[in-house]
Amino acid sequence: MQAWERERAAMKPKIKVGDVVRINNNGLQSCFGTTLGLGHMKTKDLRITWIAKESATYPEPTFDVEVDDPEITKFMITDRDFDLVR
Repeated sequence: MQAWERERAAMKPKIKVGDVVRINNNGLQSCFGTTLGLGHMKTKDLRITWIAKESATYPEPTFDVEVDDPEITKFMITDRDFDLVR
């Protein structure tokens, strides 16, 4: 295995399946194109239901995720769009 393959395999997302998260400003911008008037979205607790095994933007560690809200999951969201609650 080459060095870049080992490095890629070692990358892990900052959140894991089952974690409770809240969407952050980056996520609001990704989903809705703005953060104005969407502050209430940042108070909704969401649970991570799936995380991609590999980074979609290697060498940047960005992992696609799905949450328990289908309206949020329908957008192409990543682990960077959420803040960990617990």
